[in-house]
Amino acid sequence: MKHLKTFFIFESDNEKSLFYYCEKYLKGTKIWDSMERDSDVKKSSLEILKDPELESLLIDAKFNYSDSTPEKIVISVNPNHGNDREYESTMAHELTHALQYIRDGHIDLFSNDATREFRNLSEDPEWEKFMMAMYLVDPLEIEATESEEIYGKNSFVSEMKEWMKEFDPIGFSKYLKSISPKENEWELEDFMEFPDLWSSSYINYEPEIVDKEIVNLKDKSLEEFLMYYDKKFKSYSI
Repeated sequence: MKHLKTFFIFESDNEKSLFYYCEKYLKGTKIWDSMERDSDVKKSSLEILKDPELESLLIDAKFNYSDSTPEKIVISVNPNHGNDREYESTMAHELTHALQYIRDGHIDLFSNDATREFRNLSEDPEWEKFMMAMYLVDPLEIEATESEEIYGKNSFVSEMKEWMKEFDPIGFSKYLKSISPKENEWELEDFMEFPDLWSSSYINYEPEIVDKEIVNLKDKSLEEFLMYYDKKFKSYSI
């Protein structure tokens, strides 16, 4: 019964415009303050789809880039999403991605998708935190996290900020060399090969605007790769 109101939100709001949703969930955020007069936003509709597959992926919601167009935005939501406050912060996050797509004409969700996939390389909790840290420092995710935190501080993000502050790239490199990846589809046998896997996957992802820094990580050692991200961790600020 606790999800009854959430289902009501899905049904009652399903046909409303993107502008309506942004006014409802993004009021007071930086991105909405800069885009609320954007004519493209005012012309766009938004469809919310309940997607049971997100439950198995442990995902609350996602901006559905492949099914969206500038005229019609699609956001998929886990039918078993949590309480209303959590729903509001989730919507703020995904609507920010929708606005980024309209604002920039594209959206590069590589870090979002790749860290979710590569997290399965190990069940080691430190590896999982490293994947989450790489996800959080992506500029698109920083902007989306800023939007969702108008509904309150995310305790996990606060925990990750402390983790990133204490991150030691040399020590973590030694740690990764002491553990082995699980059997995986990428045939990664040693974490020393991860920089090449990360960069190669990015190139194959075919982003519309290529980040040369990520491409160049292909030739970096594991220590150099971790030092590159350590700079991003240390400058992380929400």
